[in-house]
Amino acid sequence: MSASAANATTDLVVDTGPVPIAVRDFGGSGRPLLLLHGAGANLAAWTSFAPLLTPDFRVVAPDLRGHGRSGDGPWTWTDALADVEAVADHLGLAEPIVVGHSLGGCLAAWWGRSHPDCPAVVDLDGHRGAETAPDNYPGLDPDRLARELAALSQLFTDQAAAMAEPLAPKQVAAMREHLLATMTAMGLPAEQANEVFDRGLVVRDGQTFLRPEAETVRAIRPLLRDGDVLETLYEVRCPTLLCVATKDLPAAQGFGDLMAAYRRGLDRDLDRLAAANPAITVNRLDTSHAMPLEQPALVAGLIREFVAAHA
Repeated sequence: MSASAANATTDLVVDTGPVPIAVRDFGGSGRPLLLLHGAGANLAAWTSFAPLLTPDFRVVAPDLRGHGRSGDGPWTWTDALADVEAVADHLGLAEPIVVGHSLGGCLAAWWGRSHPDCPAVVDLDGHRGAETAPDNYPGLDPDRLARELAALSQLFTDQAAAMAEPLAPKQVAAMREHLLATMTAMGLPAEQANEVFDRGLVVRDGQTFLRPEAETVRAIRPLLRDGDVLETLYEVRCPTLLCVATKDLPAAQGFGDLMAAYRRGLDRDLDRLAAANPAITVNRLDTSHAMPLEQPALVAGLIREFVAAHA
């Protein structure tokens, strides 16, 4: 196969699993590698990142259920894993390396738990939600903590409610402009920003809504709020790299003290995890949660190095 054929990008829909899953095959002629995006994103988030890996891997990225152009259905870890399994089976991706960001990183951890022979898992900042149990924010005054958590919870509730409402054309334009400015400031092409945005919209009955829609958001929120993927990582037996951001996203402004306490709790529990499970490698990065967009070359290099050393 020629280099150009190996790196050809192909879009398809896998409809052999529980719901139809939109997939982009970025090509490459090496070992199979699946890229799983975060909540609210879609496969276009990997457009600039995937070519950094195709010299070494055959890279495939799905839209997770309820996102992008994939179908809707109940959102549980088991359901989402079944979708990933269907994609791997349909494309003949035997024993894929699984790399996920945020929600996708959590899903990658669950994949590693259920596939102990997986060559390698890379979890990019997928662990516990910012809205989590109070004892995960050590060192913050209890009354202050209660107020901050209530404000954060209300923010997420308001966001979910807004996603249930149709968007006016002016809202769509403003949201597109904001995402375009954010992604191009990271050095990403405008074409990618526009595709990410367009894949995050759906038109129903002549009205435009955001994807994921409200029902999916309501299903995912408690998975991240009430669950803790660090507990899942204790049970993973395949080589797993957990990359953890050390900077706040701009959206976290106004919650600086809460996020500082959150990181103290996370650092405490990451140290315990790494000591208890030799399959887990923790790497703290000088990035925000948007690490594969902010530092694609760094993150891709870490993936290559980890796979070369462990898989």
